[in-house]
Amino acid sequence: MRASVLARACVAALRATVLAFHALPEEERTLEAARGLASQAFDILNGAPRDR
Repeated sequence: MRASVLARACVAALRATVLAFHALPEEERTLEAARGLASQAFDILNGAPRDR
């Protein structure tokens, strides 16, 4: 059960990353931006504080 919940949360984090990436202005859509967004999404899942 725990693995299923974690898998769904990971999928949700990846979907949020894609949505946030496409919301960026085109000139800001870089690989580094995608990595940063994914890192933020998974940090939230892991309960790590965000540096905003």
